[in-house]
Amino acid sequence: MRGDWRRRLKLAAVVAVIAVASLSIGIAIGQNQGFLLVKPFSAPITVVESDVRVISLTYTYDPVADRITTVRVTLENTAPSSRSCVVHIILFDKDGNVIAQGSSSPVTVGGGSTQQVTISLNWSPGKSVSDLASGRVAVEQG
Repeated sequence: MRGDWRRRLKLAAVVAVIAVASLSIGIAIGQNQGFLLVKPFSAPITVVESDVRVISLTYTYDPVADRITTVRVTLENTAPSSRSCVVHIILFDKDGNVIAQGSSSPVTVGGGSTQQVTISLNWSPGKSVSDLASGRVAVEQG
């Protein structure tokens, strides 16, 4: 328990939050007792444009593994009719190597509506949040 605040401070210094256009997103870190909202930090995480756009990301963090386990993505369909899509998340280290990635199942978002999808991340062996430098979120329309 004594080092718990140090782990949180380390995480806060490393974990990135994106800014998409004028969108600023906070990080919710999952804990057994609920969620702890951490002050936003920045790192370059780009979002690929499509009719279905990402309007928020919420990360769930496992402090034992020192990894983000899932990312909840809130999508908004700007088109007037339904769009099918798959959401891909890729995280990189400072050298541009993929350290974690995950994709959603195909999802259909109604015209002019929002929907959430949760994506599990698969991490490269030996990599953790400490290695996170940037990332990419892409909505692939089908």
